[in-house]
Amino acid sequence: MGRPAKFPEDRILDMAAELCAAEGVEAVTASGVARALGAPSGSIYHRFSGRAELRATLWCRTQERFQASYLGILEGVDDPAAAIAAGAVHAVRWCRANPAEARILILHRREEFVAPELPEALLARAAALEAGATRILDHLARALHDGPTDYERLHFIAIGVPLAAMRPYLERDGAIPPSVDSLVDDAIMTLLGG
Repeated sequence: MGRPAKFPEDRILDMAAELCAAEGVEAVTASGVARALGAPSGSIYHRFSGRAELRATLWCRTQERFQASYLGILEGVDDPAAAIAAGAVHAVRWCRANPAEARILILHRREEFVAPELPEALLARAAALEAGATRILDHLARALHDGPTDYERLHFIAIGVPLAAMRPYLERDGAIPPSVDSLVDDAIMTLLGG
């Protein structure tokens, strides 16, 4: 039986997230992550072909973690308006608990991580995550309305409100205070007429 890897993929991606949070996407390179870990570059290249694959895998893992937790919250709430508010408050709490990953999701665009020349399997993984985010919004829209839905308004309420509440704190490397939870909840319930 072989030895466990000294630098497993999650440890590499955790360091990549920390580098991205501290220095931006450009810092997420195989050599930069190896240096930060105190690892040989070969440890990174053993798992990732280069910076493009490393960055895309980081973005996908971050999206997967967030979406899984977000969907778990929505599944436990029957009332659509309450589900939207609960999901938004959960997003704030998740970002507070995962500050490096929060900066990836909120302060950067997908295109900074997912390049068109990536392997097909990684592009498909990223596309599935984008489609998953759209399905979440569609699910909320159907639950909220029987007829045509104003998606722009729903997007603003479910996604724009929590993003706007968190962005100033993340931009200045500050922690998101607990008071933001109730502000987001109140704003969403008011906008939904609750």
